[in-house]
Amino acid sequence: MLRRSCVLVLVVLLLAAAAGPSLGWKFVSMADSRGTESANPVNTAVLSAIITLINAENVDFVIFQGDPVVGSSNDSKLSSQMDTWVALMNTLICPWYYCPGNHEIQTSNAENILRTKVDQPLNGPAGHEEMVYSFDHENAHFVSLNSNHYGEAHKVQRSWLATDLAFAMQPHIFVTAHEPAYPAGPHVGSSLDVYASERDDFWNIMSNNGVSMYFCGHEHLYARSKHGSIYQVINGTCGAPIHTGYPGTIAQHQYVVVEINGCDVQCTAKNDTGGVLDSWSYSVPPLVSISSAKALPDGTSVSLRQQVVTAGTDQFASVFYIEQPEKAAGIKVNASGKTAAYGTLVNLTGTLTTSAGERAINCSTVTTVPQPATVPDPLGMLNRAVGGGSLNEYNPGVTGGVGTFNTGLLIQVWGEVTSLDTATSRFNIDDGCTLQYGSGSPGLWVSYGDLAVGNTVNPPAVGTYAKVTGISSRRVSGSDVIAVLRIRRQQDIVYYGMSR
Repeated sequence: MLRRSCVLVLVVLLLAAAAGPSLGWKFVSMADSRGTESANPVNTAVLSAIITLINAENVDFVIFQGDPVVGSSNDSKLSSQMDTWVALMNTLICPWYYCPGNHEIQTSNAENILRTKVDQPLNGPAGHEEMVYSFDHENAHFVSLNSNHYGEAHKVQRSWLATDLAFAMQPHIFVTAHEPAYPAGPHVGSSLDVYASERDDFWNIMSNNGVSMYFCGHEHLYARSKHGSIYQVINGTCGAPIHTGYPGTIAQHQYVVVEINGCDVQCTAKNDTGGVLDSWSYSVPPLVSISSAKALPDGTSVSLRQQVVTAGTDQFASVFYIEQPEKAAGIKVNASGKTAAYGTLVNLTGTLTTSAGERAINCSTVTTVPQPATVPDPLGMLNRAVGGGSLNEYNPGVTGGVGTFNTGLLIQVWGEVTSLDTATSRFNIDDGCTLQYGSGSPGLWVSYGDLAVGNTVNPPAVGTYAKVTGISSRRVSGSDVIAVLRIRRQQDIVYYGMSR
């Protein structure tokens, strides 16, 4: 460890650990501390003043988005300039993280020089070690990208980013790089907007994976904007020459303090004397399990990670079902035009709702985790146990329900097919419990309708004995909530012969 191993930081961390979990924490974002020429490679006066202010903030760490120095095409000069900057950054009483900018990458060897000056995570893509990485802190995930890799300026590492974000398990996600995606000042046309389609793909990757803010620099001014669900924060000078005259921007040296308390975030941009330039706040959906989501009222926004798809949009029309790997709970997801394939792991966000007596999530975003998934074996149960009793005030049991609440789970039943109605795409199966819903044949209601285009099921004939697998669902009939088993595919029906 080169810079994050000081005894003071270690003592602070140990004391924090001994005190138990923190109710809140904060970090600082800043960028562009370079001077104006090789004789003045770092604006030490302004950077020192801001570091003094940051030390008084008692933050957990600092993230820095590039252009710390003027830079040089001479490697030895770059090395010397970086030594000056690192020495000053090490006066921070907290850890700091760095991502590179354009000024320090002027030769094919520049990134190797930078690696000797900083000490950063080694989990980035091959060839980008320490210049691209991610890390977790408390309830947040941070990703640092390189928008100025030698020979690949104005681009970021999108493929690696998508994979990294898919495995993030924190409700707060922040991404940093040097160049803005949507420049507001002198670098319009010389930032990530140079490659607009790649920039848009980059933004979509972040949007679909719950990124809250994108921090960058490059433009030597301050600007905050929101594109879709993500804030872009250009905190582009903590020493570099200020660029003026751009509407909607603030032409002052600055840094941004981000305070996190649970799901709530408070951000404050301050100048080099500590004056407030801008402030805003927002909240992210809580990261929950399916079980805990079912304890929340309709209208609550939620985020779920790495859930197994037990019935996909390749099987059902317009909905899919997810289940916790340990089979503790499952829930319907209204796809809203999104897709999720059977047998995959997904991350999703959405809003809780109830439709036809069944809890569901109206899906806002869904992404597939690039990792093999194992679909849990179905839970075998008697007809009378399907649906189950009440779970809580938001999840009542089915009418006459007994046993454990199981709506949303992948289950399996068996028995004799007692009726078939092709007009409504359903049949009844009776295992001897002789369930009776009003008039008609006894047995559990089994639906083979509402399937995806191209996915068809041939129902069993009356008198057939069968084992049937599907999703425990429900329907409303008058004042009754009735258990329904939803078949996903033809393989969900296994025949055992005919009754005598």
